[in-house]
Amino acid sequence: MLKARPELGKPLYKGLNQDAWYWIEDSYRNRAHCLEKSLLLELITLVSDYEFD
Repeated sequence: MLKARPELGKPLYKGLNQDAWYWIEDSYRNRAHCLEKSLLLELITLVSDYEFD
């Protein structure tokens, strides 16, 4: 996701600090989190009940 959309001149979601992959927490609150390895593993655990070592 791009930090800012050129045609709008501002970010679509709160929390977009850089061009990167993001997880959109809640579209109602417009909150995005940069998808780092630790967050990705936490999200996979939430949906699959698989525990990473």
